[in-house]
Amino acid sequence: MKVKYLIYFFTFLLTASFTISICDEWSEAKEQYNDSAWNLSKTQHSEDVSGAFQNSLRLHRIKRLSLVNPALEPALWQETERQTRNKIQQIRRYADSDARQQLTTQQKIDIRSMLNLLEKMLNNDTQQLAPMNNQIRNLFNINSAYYITQSSMDYYSYTYESRILNADAFLFLESIRLNNQLNITLTEIIDQLVDIKLNGLNDKESYLKTIQLTGVLNVLSSRLLFMEMVYSDPQVSRIINQLLENLSPQQTNGLAGELYASMAHGKELDATRIYAYVKELDRLSQQFFQRSFDLEIEKCRKKMYQSQTAINGLIAFAGLLALFLLMPTLIFCSNISRWLTKTQGNIQHLSQGNMAIDAPEVFYSQELIAITDAINQLKQYHLEKVRLEQEKHALIKELESSSYLDPLTNIYNRRRFFREA
Repeated sequence: MKVKYLIYFFTFLLTASFTISICDEWSEAKEQYNDSAWNLSKTQHSEDVSGAFQNSLRLHRIKRLSLVNPALEPALWQETERQTRNKIQQIRRYADSDARQQLTTQQKIDIRSMLNLLEKMLNNDTQQLAPMNNQIRNLFNINSAYYITQSSMDYYSYTYESRILNADAFLFLESIRLNNQLNITLTEIIDQLVDIKLNGLNDKESYLKTIQLTGVLNVLSSRLLFMEMVYSDPQVSRIINQLLENLSPQQTNGLAGELYASMAHGKELDATRIYAYVKELDRLSQQFFQRSFDLEIEKCRKKMYQSQTAINGLIAFAGLLALFLLMPTLIFCSNISRWLTKTQGNIQHLSQGNMAIDAPEVFYSQELIAITDAINQLKQYHLEKVRLEQEKHALIKELESSSYLDPLTNIYNRRRFFREA
């Protein structure tokens, strides 16, 4: 019996350890799933914020170019501006919503500030399309530069707060910041080129700023080289290679040489090639931006799927463990019920003097074994009682028969005679 209880105790400990392990694994998988879902939500929201920021910069460049290119009519960007303003309103409602507390206080402050600055920039660009003198235009240019600079700072502050800076998130954050830095540089180049076209060849300051910005483009190529080595996605590598080709020293030095030659020799600058160059960089930048977010969203969803698979596996294992414990219990209870039914029938038979009872089943329990032994002893007692009764009746019959016979002649005696008479 001690071995039996030892087996019971060992089984209990094993079951308890399995249960604790399953609970711990389930809790960890659930936490990972929630973290992945949280990262997915933040990434999708960051994509909306980044898209609104980039579209605003793109609209600013188009509006500025329309000042020197009459072919860029307002109908070409009005629909895009309407969509951008709607996106800004959606992001603002998201930041002000009390139902989704997924943003920190600093993030909400950064987003509100950035959205307000972007709207002011769009309004400032629209007002700048009206005819005005150079002095007023310069004031609008100063406002645009301020809005772009401050909104860029708010955007960077938001991205630093939006995710935990670990090895997985660093590459994604670096890609979107590099992409936005490229867009800001392209925007500044367009602004300076438009000023050169509007102010004429005497605007040496705009020439020098544009030449300096070509150097910024050259510096960005080194960061792209790093990302090309780290990223393992073929599509990203293809886009980065195209960007590196356009940001090569030959391209940037050639652009700077054209600007310097126009400034030094007083030759009117042909900006058509530069506009096409900026447009191509903007196209590649948009592809790089979209692919970076697609990869991050795919990674978050993959982690969610893995966590969900782990949770489902643990639930299935817990079900099997419960079944492993429940089935023996049900079988034991079924056997107990059958044993009790049979035992009740045996007792009723014995109480009626019927010795034809079924042999009770044996169970590994002292109480049940004691009951079975008691029933067997009761059966033996009844069998012994029946045997004694039979012997008693036989003896009585024998005594009665001997009382009617004469022992010498073996004939009926007077007692039998009187009984018969």
